[in-house]
Amino acid sequence: MEDHVEDQMIKVILYLNHIKHLRKKNRFAFKQPPAKLFDETAVEAAGGQIKTDYEYKTFEGGKFDDKGFLIKNFPLHAVSADGITPSISELDKFEETIDGPESNVSINKRKTSKNELLSFAPGDHVEVCEGELVNLQGTIVGIDGDSIRILPKHKTLKDEIPFKAHELRKYFSVGNHVKVLNGRFEGETGMIVGIDGTKDKMPVRTSDLQITKETATGVDSTGQFQLRDLVNISADKVGVVIRIENERLHVLNMDEKVQIVPIQSVIKRKINRNATALDSQNNNFNVGDIVNVNDGLFANRQGA
Repeated sequence: MEDHVEDQMIKVILYLNHIKHLRKKNRFAFKQPPAKLFDETAVEAAGGQIKTDYEYKTFEGGKFDDKGFLIKNFPLHAVSADGITPSISELDKFEETIDGPESNVSINKRKTSKNELLSFAPGDHVEVCEGELVNLQGTIVGIDGDSIRILPKHKTLKDEIPFKAHELRKYFSVGNHVKVLNGRFEGETGMIVGIDGTKDKMPVRTSDLQITKETATGVDSTGQFQLRDLVNISADKVGVVIRIENERLHVLNMDEKVQIVPIQSVIKRKINRNATALDSQNNNFNVGDIVNVNDGLFANRQGA
């Protein structure tokens, strides 16, 4: 977004059925398609006539940059960012098209912003994402100005190492209990059931998360359920509670899907601590034993 004296120039991702040539081919479709960047090749293939105006492409009165964004000017009074929380996918669409420090979108990773520093706190687990020590993991032990000191999780590196905020990213594991610090789900707590590419019901950026022992407000008022409780969803289905709201539970079921169910519809499953079962090699194992997952979505992982 560029500011001018009386107006603002804004980059927009448009809905392709706004283009007449493409809409004719799909005139009976009633569902609005997802917003997409302007595709010069697709428009020309549909018979559209595209013209060049300096660094922009023009088509049907619209002006597009080389990344496919629609460029429009709006009066200052017609634009407001109050209460706007973009989704993860919306942010990714804009960030994926950025090519360097001259971009109009301010996400310059070389400068440490106040917001970047505020997203970190002592005790956070982090991973180095830039520089010679990339992929090194550790725990934040202190923040001095714009310098973040971490204690590495490494066999040979035993001393604290300082980093800039843009060189670090938060690191989480499946099963961590976390609290959302910013965004649409601010204040909510829950357990991480998947990272990157999974169909979670509450997708948030790692910078907006923090390891916590808290439980969000709106916990089960009866005190009957807690996070990680094993519950009966139906006569033949069980699941694990991963989030608690006022009158309902989010339960990860046996099909690795999250179900949202009323609290009254589930029953806390009684666990027999003396129960035994057989593994793939017909060996007995009990509650609390460490096991390796050999097959399926969580293959090669270990748990208890």
